Amino acid sequence: MYTSRLGFAVHSYFLKESKRNENFKKQKHIGALTETNAIFALPFLSDNYCYVVLYANRNSETCAIVFDAGDPEVVFHFLTNNPNVTLTHVFSTHKHWDHSAGNEKLSKGSALVSVIGSSVDKVSACTKQVKDGEILNIDDQLTVKCILTPCHTKGHVCYLVKPTNKTTSVLFSGDHLFISGAGKYFEGNAKNMKDGMDRLKQELEPNTLICCGHEYTIENLSFTLTLDPSNENAKEKLEWASQRRSSGLPTVPSVWKDELSYNPFLRAEHLTHLSKEKDPVSILAEIRKRKNEYKK
Repeated sequence: MYTSRLGFAVHSYFLKESKRNENFKKQKHIGALTETNAIFALPFLSDNYCYVVLYANRNSETCAIVFDAGDPEVVFHFLTNNPNVTLTHVFSTHKHWDHSAGNEKLSKGSALVSVIGSSVDKVSACTKQVKDGEILNIDDQLTVKCILTPCHTKGHVCYLVKPTNKTTSVLFSGDHLFISGAGKYFEGNAKNMKDGMDRLKQELEPNTLICCGHEYTIENLSFTLTLDPSNENAKEKLEWASQRRSSGLPTVPSVWKDELSYNPFLRAEHLTHLSKEKDPVSILAEIRKRKNEYKK
């Protein structure tokens, strides 16, 4: 359903029925890598995020790369409101329609727009397939490292974006890593999840920003506290997130060092009480099982 033509039709129906005009008003500047590399979150449907990163090309023109364009209209709205911005790249973390349905419309009729996706997932309208560890150079202004994190889908990719010659970075984690959570193991297992999280632990700096695919923060933190009730970092983050959401504001981005302090999918070795088998893979399997059954 997530990748079939029927699934596309269902996704398109939900987009048409969604409160697009309200979501247009919620498009927010959520951070920056440098003075010229602003990051915007574009919400759509009930909890999805698409992201835009701006950069200045060699001619000092403002350009944009987009991540997980599940609804092309939110991107068109952003570009209409920012007529000086030129779209150059569309990245999909994986093949599910809520992360890729806009690819064709956004690239249609423009050879200047590249659509990037995993060589494993069959991402819609993809013009450049990337492999694990591949680094893309965007106009000598940004680098994008492609980190294969198979589990949610076999070809799921997280994209680590850095300005050239700078130490700041942002990870677009799609449905692999959420704030205090992780995506369902649709095409993988707990071992895949552990391997993917271990890979991020190798790749990310403590202050890396985390931009995930969905606004699940309050539910995830509430669940986290059922596993780890004395975690003060999770309690503080939940209080902060609740205030943000009550004001209609996003909880993205998070920060990698913060996720390491409360995200249960990153902390299996600290949650050995959850499973008779004390190894991290068994614990991650148990965490996923409990999360699937959890009702806030």
